[in-house]
Amino acid sequence: TIKEDVSKSLEIARNDKLIGNSLEAEITLFSTGKLYTFTRDLEDQLEHILIVSKVNLIEGAPQDEAYQSLNFEELHIKVGKFDGKKCPRCWIYHNNKEDLCERCVRVMKDLTHTS
Repeated sequence: TIKEDVSKSLEIARNDKLIGNSLEAEITLFSTGKLYTFTRDLEDQLEHILIVSKVNLIEGAPQDEAYQSLNFEELHIKVGKFDGKKCPRCWIYHNNKEDLCERCVRVMKDLTHTS
């Protein structure tokens, strides 16, 4: 259900020409209570689940304009363009010094060690 809301907010950002595709996005999820705890527990997986390059979690309400979830009163979503470079292997945007993102660097190291 959260992914549905994020997808809707990404669609609005695409229509507003803020981003081209979801991997260009950095999103901030503002939430409280059990919903905040739930997202915090999934924090390491959220970028992959939501198909974005960066997810920030904030406990509380946004100070400025953000997309109001249609499914959760306590969830607001802010979409921005991620400021980084595109990984040529997986297309995720990152701030790693390498050309590849950290995940792809690990995968490539694992592949070279197993072959």
